[in-house]
Amino acid sequence: MAILDHIPTRANLRLQSVLPPGETTLCALCGVGEESTSHLFLHCEVVLLIWCKVLDWLGINFITPQNLLVHFACWSREVNSRKLRRAFVLIWHASIWMILKERNDIIFKNQFKSVDEVLDDIKAVFWCWCLSRLRIASCLFYEWCWNLRECIGRR
Repeated sequence: MAILDHIPTRANLRLQSVLPPGETTLCALCGVGEESTSHLFLHCEVVLLIWCKVLDWLGINFITPQNLLVHFACWSREVNSRKLRRAFVLIWHASIWMILKERNDIIFKNQFKSVDEVLDDIKAVFWCWCLSRLRIASCLFYEWCWNLRECIGRR
């Protein structure tokens, strides 16, 4: 849905005349830019910090592209192993999911988390998804956070 721009961002809701007149379209996370899909998932200053933390955790680096489709493609090209590629795609999905969840928690519950707390949530969701979907050997959560590539490479 995010790649197709079908997320109910404030910009999309305004285009559909769902937002009441005078309602702000500013990003719930940073309060600076208009909350479009590309801003919410790629260009928001808070989200950029989250992506930087995720990339640091994985030991990879690339320049943030202009759209989500290219961003997704960058993730699948970062590794050669099929299993690791599938894991990186799951990390991307977990990150998108947790960014949207954080945005919704701010709007609907008035709950704010730090960038590090969001990163911990991404790691936890990703760990659960991988244990069930990638059929990896069991791995303790602290090992997962410390050396992901080794945990995924185990048989």
